[in-house]
Amino acid sequence: MQANPDKFQAIAVGQKTISRSPIFDLDGFSISCDEVVKLLGVDIDCKLKFDSHVPAVRTTSYGKNSFKYAAPKLWNSLPDHFRTCSSFSKFKTLISSWSGKDCKCIACDSG
Repeated sequence: MQANPDKFQAIAVGQKTISRSPIFDLDGFSISCDEVVKLLGVDIDCKLKFDSHVPAVRTTSYGKNSFKYAAPKLWNSLPDHFRTCSSFSKFKTLISSWSGKDCKCIACDSG
């Protein structure tokens, strides 16, 4: 099996190494160091910090779909009489008939 130099990545770690901007020679192909490389889907920078990777993961994987964000948004969009319901079983009955902000069910009209 032959290695494909176009697929190679190099990263210099440490201030002394970074300042020298090393270039590697592999069978006549020059491979220069990048500031950030992607390894198995993870962005790694020359200071071995994952700062460039973490915000991307946080916003694309979770973001507005996370329970931490979606649950309060859903709760605040419920009609007032749903949120002030005194029993859990009554709340479950109400919420099962609810179909969103523009709901026209009997439970929403009677509230």
